[in-house]
Amino acid sequence: MDIWSILGIEKTSDVKEIKRAYAKAVKKCHPEDDPEGFMQIRKAYEEALEQAQTGRGNMEFQVFVNNSSKSNLDYFEDNFIETVSKPEETFDRVRIRSNREKYSSKVKPQLLEKVELLYNDIFRRRDVKCWQDLLNNELTIDEYHYLAENAWNFFNNNYCLPYEVWKLIDAEFLISEDPRFRWTKLIKFDYGLPFDCFDPNLDIDYSSYAKFRFNAFEVFGDGDYQETVKLAQDAEKIYNGDYFIYKIKGISLYFLHNYDQAIESLSKALSLNDNDLELLLYRGNAFFKCGQYKKASVDFKIVLKKEKDNLEALKGMIMCLCNMKKYGLADKYFRNFIEKSPVGDIQVNILFEKYENERLRGRLRKVIKYVKDVNYKISTEHSILSNILVFVYCTVLIPILVISIFMPFLGLIFAGIIIAFYIIKYQSNKKNY
Repeated sequence: MDIWSILGIEKTSDVKEIKRAYAKAVKKCHPEDDPEGFMQIRKAYEEALEQAQTGRGNMEFQVFVNNSSKSNLDYFEDNFIETVSKPEETFDRVRIRSNREKYSSKVKPQLLEKVELLYNDIFRRRDVKCWQDLLNNELTIDEYHYLAENAWNFFNNNYCLPYEVWKLIDAEFLISEDPRFRWTKLIKFDYGLPFDCFDPNLDIDYSSYAKFRFNAFEVFGDGDYQETVKLAQDAEKIYNGDYFIYKIKGISLYFLHNYDQAIESLSKALSLNDNDLELLLYRGNAFFKCGQYKKASVDFKIVLKKEKDNLEALKGMIMCLCNMKKYGLADKYFRNFIEKSPVGDIQVNILFEKYENERLRGRLRKVIKYVKDVNYKISTEHSILSNILVFVYCTVLIPILVISIFMPFLGLIFAGIIIAFYIIKYQSNKKNY
């Protein structure tokens, strides 16, 4: 089997592709479970890198493992040194390790020194380019090999990284596929843990702050809101210019029913980042819980300007307007909510029934007022025509008027009769004059 088959890729001089193939291959072949297979992958990787760096990609190479005699790999290396001229000095020739050579306990910690130096610098740590340079140019084969084997362990303990860096590390080492790695969720979803708010001109211990913030985020995800608030407060003592810490603190206070403090924390977060609609929704709901319906409706309205179909904001507006008894204004929000959410919502359904009842009562009040007004006008007339109209009005039109509330088509007929009534009455008054 040739080196490219072992690595699972086509012949290439792309060092990055070779490294990724190696990282993927060693995930499937652990050295403790299959030491011979692991050494095959290791030697295939080293030879592929050497070919890529020295331009020997057109040569065929076979890898076999034989514990009882000198391997084909060693034989090939000896013959290659004798038969091939030394490459130009611009290429760094890679030394191939033997099957029996292993890392000593003293060497292991040193192999991660470059990675640790990068991670310990909070401003370089957040820069994707710094990680690209490290992985592609600065690490030796031994260092890269050791990191590929131990990436899961290193990044389990050094986890305060921005989403873009996590994606790069996963693309390089397929770390999310390793069951021993505990932060797979950070690679699969961007939780919005910002690092761009850190100012290098300020003398602040950002590394400690980042750890406090991340620990607060972790317990927040576990639903421990009391501990989230505590850790967020510890983080605030170090740095107070990051909206994210105020966000998770405010949401935690909301879930703890401490609405006044939640509003304060969420308002602070919004002062640092007013584009986060989730902050507006939580603050709007906190205002609502405090009975501040007008302020709550302002937050919900801002959300709807940016996302007109946001169901939570629509529901919030409906609840605010109904509590302020502004049923006429709530009508369009009811219609939008029902259209966008056919499944419905219990609270909205209850409010909708209340709204419908209130609307009917309003219409009946208008009918009663109208009847009183018409009765007053008719009672002042003493002509035969007026008496006939009163009879028709009382026996026919009033029942139709009441029915039209529930049947709009009859309402149109009634409107036509009313218009005719006033025309006749107007002509009658003209003759009297």
